[in-house]
Amino acid sequence: MPTTVPYRYFPQITDVINNVSTRGEILPSYGRTMEFRLTVRDNNAGCGGVANDDASVTVDGNSGPFLVTAPASAVNWNGDTSQTITWDVANTTAAPVSCANVSILLSTDGGLTYPITIAASTPNDGSETVTIPNVSTAQARIMVAGEGNVFYNINPVNFTISKVLGVNETKGNNDVFVVYPNPSKGLLNIKFTNSNEIYDIAIYDVSGKLVLSKSNNKADHDQVGTFNLTHLVKGDYLINVKTKNMDKTIKWIKE
Repeated sequence: MPTTVPYRYFPQITDVINNVSTRGEILPSYGRTMEFRLTVRDNNAGCGGVANDDASVTVDGNSGPFLVTAPASAVNWNGDTSQTITWDVANTTAAPVSCANVSILLSTDGGLTYPITIAASTPNDGSETVTIPNVSTAQARIMVAGEGNVFYNINPVNFTISKVLGVNETKGNNDVFVVYPNPSKGLLNIKFTNSNEIYDIAIYDVSGKLVLSKSNNKADHDQVGTFNLTHLVKGDYLINVKTKNMDKTIKWIKE
């Protein structure tokens, strides 16, 4: 049926997202040539004009299936962290497909649209370590698509990306906290604006590795908790603070 978007996925994108097959929407598993025709009518009520264009897609029976293999589960990644995307190249670099590079795209609506380009062009070698965009979504999907070609695949399940507050970002609510100094030589202060609850702290490096974890902390009379982190190497860290009513993460820089 006609649509308002100027592109068409085969199989239809909802089938790929939901891992189902619909009659007429199944990818061929053997070599063949598929012929398509796009027809456009100008919608002139008095004398409608029609134009069309043909496209031919050749399928190689010895290539594929091209599959995104990670993330393969409902992981929870923080924004601005390094993560590894993997895919099965499945002979797509060899002739006759000969696709040397791929694009890596991010969807935040469960795989329907891909407005965020993570990597416009990267070698089609089956693995790429990327920086995850700092967005907030529980419906993230990754698409890896052949550059200059027509094939693509999407990771099989939705996953979560948690947005990390920046150095100077806070949210105007009653459970917010700030960290200072930021950047710091190693001293970390956490000041709560309107809370004196017991809190847990977890600190991660940019690779996602846990470098410090302390539970059941209590702020002082100025609602400040202090931690000596001089032992950490220089770099960016994610400070996660949890209380009974709050779970927030802020980026912190060690100089």
